[in-house]
Amino acid sequence: MSILTMVAAVAASTAALAYLALGNAKRRRVFGLPPLERKAWQTWLAIAGVLAPAVFLLNSGGGAGFVVWCGAVSVTGWGLAAMTPTKPIVPRRRNGGGTKPDAAQSSGA
Repeated sequence: MSILTMVAAVAASTAALAYLALGNAKRRRVFGLPPLERKAWQTWLAIAGVLAPAVFLLNSGGGAGFVVWCGAVSVTGWGLAAMTPTKPIVPRRRNGGGTKPDAAQSSGA
């Protein structure tokens, strides 16, 4: 198994992971970004894009490339999840904490 094959497999999986992270609804909501409208088939295709290099590495002769791929994709996925978007919108206010003052309290009576 050549190193170039493993690097290409990790790069392909990382690209698909980045696509998934870019459109993650919960991640976008937390950072105040507008939601992306994606079809379900686009998400499933990206998931297949993450896993297809693993199948190729397993079929091409040996578990060593697969184990290296597993570790590398885990680390790159963690790195992608740790990154924040470059242009966050002003965060939304969260409910809770304080209550609105009554009219009697605010008038000083």
